[in-house]
Amino acid sequence: MQNSAITLRGIDDVIAFIDSSPGIRGRAGVVWWLALGGLFLDAFSNSSLSAGLGPMTRDLQLAPAQVALLTSLAAWVAIAFNPIGGWMADRWGRVRPLVLAKLLAVVGAVLVVLASDYALILVGRFLVGAAYGIDFAIAMAVLAEFTPAKFKSRLNTWQGMWYVAVCSNLLLALLFHSWDVGDAIWRYSVAATAVVGLAILVLQYLFLVESPIWLARRERLDAAAQAMARIYGRAFSA
Repeated sequence: MQNSAITLRGIDDVIAFIDSSPGIRGRAGVVWWLALGGLFLDAFSNSSLSAGLGPMTRDLQLAPAQVALLTSLAAWVAIAFNPIGGWMADRWGRVRPLVLAKLLAVVGAVLVVLASDYALILVGRFLVGAAYGIDFAIAMAVLAEFTPAKFKSRLNTWQGMWYVAVCSNLLLALLFHSWDVGDAIWRYSVAATAVVGLAILVLQYLFLVESPIWLARRERLDAAAQAMARIYGRAFSA
């Protein structure tokens, strides 16, 4: 860490330093990719029932109306929780809501895997939708806040991450099919989302750093300076 401290007088100084960075490296890169990891989980969770929907329908003897509600519930809940995620981000910062979203996703997935009836599956999918809505709103803000202005085009990486997640789900479904698990294949697919969600939850809890831009906007410049020091490995003062 360099000896000369960079003085932060307000949010403009924080933004100016981030925009002057030559890349998204070090701890900033870790935060950036962990935010993308959350978006991977969102896509992974929402596509987890795709390959197993037919077997699930047979396994639980679902009516067409039940299938329609099951497949659309998470998306409707996500729409409702997206503005709630924005409110949480403004009030509590970025890290706590992101970790909470992963916890909801894991709990929701576990409920679906262990569900013995349709109602419990709906509860699980409700939690997954809430996690998706909260996470997407905040993860995109984190990506923007940690990306220097000259690299803003990299924000589109989230779309590629989404496609990778969906394709990964299909590959896993082929693997589970090769195990001859029968109509229970959908439980294996959802269980995989719980494992991925738990891994991302732990990593985000351990390595995410609160957004200096959010801290500076809340006029918590001392905390912003500490966050900048952790992220960029230099001395900052308020």
